[in-house]
Amino acid sequence: MTTVYFVRHAESDNTDLDSPNRKLTAKGYADRRLVTEFLQDKEIDFVFSSPYRRAIDTLSDFCDSYGFSITTVDAFREHVSLPTRLNDPERYLYYKELWENFDYSKSTTESFAALQHRNVMALNSILQQYRNMNIVIGTHGIAVSTIVGYYNKHYDYDDEHRYHGCFVFLQPPPQFASAGFFPLFCCFIHCAAPFSVFVFFLVY
Repeated sequence: MTTVYFVRHAESDNTDLDSPNRKLTAKGYADRRLVTEFLQDKEIDFVFSSPYRRAIDTLSDFCDSYGFSITTVDAFREHVSLPTRLNDPERYLYYKELWENFDYSKSTTESFAALQHRNVMALNSILQQYRNMNIVIGTHGIAVSTIVGYYNKHYDYDDEHRYHGCFVFLQPPPQFASAGFFPLFCCFIHCAAPFSVFVFFLVY
């Protein structure tokens, strides 16, 4: 059995528009310990991450504590989005439009179809190379949402805003079901106060 733990980064500074280099907040740095506490008994074999700083920093406490190196995978980076603050209403309206039309994008951004494709391709590569191992992947909210959407075609914009702190059980896509794989995603650590980080895990 292969188990993949997707760790969405802890709280970051949403006033910083430099997405690849955005830092965690003080709360985010403190909440990294939750990741360490959760993963410490999971017999992890390898750790991968988006190359973005906030994703790497979220995993660094665990990796430093247990002697793991982090292998960055460019395809796990976050969505190339509008150059606006994260809480800008324009951004939410744009995300809603992207969820409703996966192939839609503006000239300086990418579609959710493209985002999902590169993330799923990277995930499949890891699943093929690291069978029967326990894997950690540092990720982002929108990126991991499109992965969830790959497995559950009914997952949409409204679900993305509801999944914090809840359990999501998904049916396998046909190509995995026919091969005898039965994935399970589960949101483990609440994004609601007082914690800012959450974990999905996928079991094959």
